[in-house]
Amino acid sequence: MTVEEVAEALGISRQRIYEYCRAGRLGQRWGKRWVITTEDFERFKATYTGRPGRPPSDDAEHPPTDD
Repeated sequence: MTVEEVAEALGISRQRIYEYCRAGRLGQRWGKRWVITTEDFERFKATYTGRPGRPPSDDAEHPPTDD
């Protein structure tokens, strides 16, 4: 998939996709281009919350309690 295709599918800018790629969250660099496989996209989409920052961890669902 191209950066443009991924941006359109997620409804976000190409710049944001490039940021995710540079951060190592999406795709691989081949020469001067970013290559995003369908598997990479599906894995990213499963964790994408639409908010900037790190994807949620399992611990976020179960915050520590004061016992």
